Amino acid sequence: ELMQLHMNIKNNPSSPWSVPEMAKQLHICPRHLQKIYQNRFGISCMDDVIQNRLLLAKDKLERSSSPVYQIAEQCGYVNTEHFSRQFKKYFGISPQAYRKTVRQEPTL
Repeated sequence: ELMQLHMNIKNNPSSPWSVPEMAKQLHICPRHLQKIYQNRFGISCMDDVIQNRLLLAKDKLERSSSPVYQIAEQCGYVNTEHFSRQFKKYFGISPQAYRKTVRQEPTL
């Protein structure tokens, strides 16, 4: 069941994930879920959600011309500023700047 949760997060990062809801799905308490998830995958549940959301956003920034706020929403963020801060913290560049650098690279 833990592996299934991990795969669900990876495949549906934009879902409205929360530790209490994830724990409820597995019929365990949130604290126990956080402990076993960290031990099994080396990352906390919510950090895994964030990482997968940001990877999805990165892909969408590369492939679509949708505005950043729409990409943020499509990746499960309700606040664009929060999304932008997390993106910059994780990748070291803002979503807008990332998109510009990707668009400037010549394609082979």
